[in-house]
Amino acid sequence: ARYREALERQPDQPAALLGLARLLADRDPGESRALLERALAGDGLDAEAFLGVLRRLELDSESERIELLGRALQVEPTSGALALELAKRIEERDETDPRVLELARRAVRFRAGEEAELLLSRARGKSEPQGG
Repeated sequence: ARYREALERQPDQPAALLGLARLLADRDPGESRALLERALAGDGLDAEAFLGVLRRLELDSESERIELLGRALQVEPTSGALALELAKRIEERDETDPRVLELARRAVRFRAGEEAELLLSRARGKSEPQGG
């Protein structure tokens, strides 16, 4: 109820949009997804709140999840957490995808922690030409 009240006062408030989206993720995935879209269209995004919704929300495909993460990273380009999550998802699909290395570097640059450092190390190993 509080999130809805906040949205009545400020219809595009990202915190309220993401809070309500998180609450609705299990009960009403369609509405949750619509709120997520509205949050992505606004200014500023709480990366951790976005990731919380995205982890709970059941989507049709992993491609859809990757696309949403990419859009979120465009809104918040300095989010190490978003870069790390996107890199991990892409790596699961294709560990040689060059985007993994780029995103892992970004995740490390923006202090996403030890997991980002490990991913960067793996990505570097995959991108370096194998000696013969």
